[in-house]
Amino acid sequence: MSRITVVEYTDPGCVWSWGSEPQLRWLRDTYGDQLDWRRVFGVQVDDASRSFPDRDVDTDGDRWREDWLVVAETTGAPVPERLEWFHRSTRPAAEAARAAEAQGPEIADRVLLRLREAVFVGGRPADTPARIAEALADVPGLDLPRLLTDAESGAVKASVQADFEETRRPHPAVIGRTGPGPNPGAARQDGDHLRYSFPTLIITGPGGEQVVSGWNDRDALEAAVLAAGARSTADTTA
Repeated sequence: MSRITVVEYTDPGCVWSWGSEPQLRWLRDTYGDQLDWRRVFGVQVDDASRSFPDRDVDTDGDRWREDWLVVAETTGAPVPERLEWFHRSTRPAAEAARAAEAQGPEIADRVLLRLREAVFVGGRPADTPARIAEALADVPGLDLPRLLTDAESGAVKASVQADFEETRRPHPAVIGRTGPGPNPGAARQDGDHLRYSFPTLIITGPGGEQVVSGWNDRDALEAAVLAAGARSTADTTA
């Protein structure tokens, strides 16, 4: 199979992305040698007080947890017994995840997973530098002081802002998308813009482009990779 480009639109604080972790990890483990994978951190919540004016991030954790329990009925992923607070913004976690990429793909994967576990297992979202340091304190192989410094750099902040903007230019295929299940992956209204639903994968190869959004099982993800990687008859006989 030829090399395939995968662009993943995601967010450390997205409950659907959390539930999709096992499938996406399986996809990378199975086809990693053929995949050029790029994550785009879309910043699902940039200012919780503005996005959720009827809720308080410090006292309404149970209301978000109730929403997550509904999602967990589909994904089977755990949610915390108690959400101590809701993240004021997922941008700091996105910046930490981007900074981790400078330490290699394995470290980046561990850091992103730990940031998600802080929310969806521990119930303590990592939404400040101090909370990020606490969440990542024992990640194997991570140079934590370097990550904390890099996360505050202009380059990382500009990179995540570029991700934020890219996420709000969704592919036409996801605008108005419908389908079975609770999350077919349609683009969502976000202020004055539409943005990708998380997770969304755009998979591109010699077989063309596949746009896989929302909740999908392993079979659907594998089918998209195989379709994107398929060579045409003309290619194989040339």
